[in-house]
Amino acid sequence: TTTGSTELAAGNNVELDGSIDAGTYVIVAAQENLTVGPISADANSPLGQAIKLGAGGNVTVDGALSTDPGTAGLNIAIDPVDVDINSTITATGDVDITASNNIDISATVTADSDQDDAGTVTLTADDDNTAGGNLISTSTVRGENLVITAANVDGGIYQADYADNGTDGDLFMNTSGTIGLNNNIAITDSYAEGFEAGLGPWEPVIDEELQWEWTTGTRDGVSAHSGEA
Repeated sequence: TTTGSTELAAGNNVELDGSIDAGTYVIVAAQENLTVGPISADANSPLGQAIKLGAGGNVTVDGALSTDPGTAGLNIAIDPVDVDINSTITATGDVDITASNNIDISATVTADSDQDDAGTVTLTADDDNTAGGNLISTSTVRGENLVITAANVDGGIYQADYADNGTDGDLFMNTSGTIGLNNNIAITDSYAEGFEAGLGPWEPVIDEELQWEWTTGTRDGVSAHSGEA
C-alpha cells in the first residue's frame, strides 16, 4: 500500500501482513501485540521518526523497515515489552529500540545507512530496571555510534563508525549482568569504547581472547582474536 502518511492506533493483537510505502511517515500503536511486514517511509513525523512502532505487548518485525536512502536524518523507533527483529532495519538517521524485557535480533540493524557520520543505534532492554531484560543477537548491529543497555548481552556483531572513515564512532555497552560475545570486536584508535557489567571487578564472558590496547590519547582499542582462548 502506498500512502502519504499513516497513523494507526490499533486494538489488542495486530498483524500488518502487507507492505506500507509511505510518502512521509508511519506511526503504529497497538494495545497488545503488533506484527509488521515491510514498511518504508520518506520523512520524519512531528514526533521525530519516519517509522515509529509501539505496543503494550510485543512487537515482531517480519518485514524490512527502511527509510528513503536519499534523505539524511530519517529515524526509526520501536517501543514494546519484547521485540523480535526478524528482518532488516535500515535508517539514514537513528535507530532506537526500547523494550521492557528482551530484544532479540536475527537480522541486520543499521543506522547512518547513508554513511554521513550521523546515526546512532540505541538498544535498551530491561528499561523498567527489573534485571529481566536481555539483548540476544545472532546478527550485526552497525552505525556511527552504538549505545547498548541491557541486563545481559548475549552474542552479536557490533560495528561503530559504519562509514569507516576514521571519525569518532563510539561503542558503549552497559549491563547489570554479563556481556557474552562470540564474535570478533575490532576497534581502531578513532573509536571510543566503554564496557560496564555489574558491580566491582568485571571479567567478561567471551569465547575469544580479549585484549586491551592503549592507543592515542585516552581512547582504548579492543581486539578479540578468533581461535584464542
